Amino acid sequence: MGKRCWVVFTVLLVLSLSALASYNQDFSIDKMPDDFTIVEGNWVVEDGRLIGESPTASVQGRVVFGPEMEDFVYSVDITYLSAVDPSRWFSIFFRSTETGAAPYHMFTIRQNATAVNGTELAFRAPNGNWDVRRKKPYEKAMKIGETFNIKVAVRGDTFFYFINDELQFAAEETGYSDSGIFGLHVNGSKVAFDNIKIEPFDKSKYAKYENEIE
Repeated sequence: MGKRCWVVFTVLLVLSLSALASYNQDFSIDKMPDDFTIVEGNWVVEDGRLIGESPTASVQGRVVFGPEMEDFVYSVDITYLSAVDPSRWFSIFFRSTETGAAPYHMFTIRQNATAVNGTELAFRAPNGNWDVRRKKPYEKAMKIGETFNIKVAVRGDTFFYFINDELQFAAEETGYSDSGIFGLHVNGSKVAFDNIKIEPFDKSKYAKYENEIE
């Protein structure tokens, strides 16, 4: 194979792999997608959104889905519908096992996101314990009925967390796994999720945040 042909083949292969690694779900079929596995809590698809409900703080409502990936950008629109109290929370999580059991990595946001621990860069350790590495308040609470876009961009041990495209955490942290599937978690709350998008990490898009890493 000539050098030019080899270059063309390599480019096509990379594009093909990137396309295969991308994942989108908007719940437009109005039923639970086949690749979603309910682990705990109540999960239904209603009016084109996934609704997750955990009636008490002791119920770790979780659903897992999607491809296994190492580096990625994972975003989802969320809307709090109710919370047992303002300290209750949801998270989007990733690098999960296929069963949704620990360990996994989390971006956790409380309904009262203005609390000292309103947002967290956290992990769930293999023994099931919570491992909160970083926490900070957000500028406002997650008002009931208001929709926010939540996003994590992850490459190796580098984590960028965003709310409405505003950077919340830029961190280097050693986690518990290098790859895994994706999930959603609710605790003492009822939350609607929509417009899930997962795509390969593009370093050029996040280079401007490199100097923010702590």
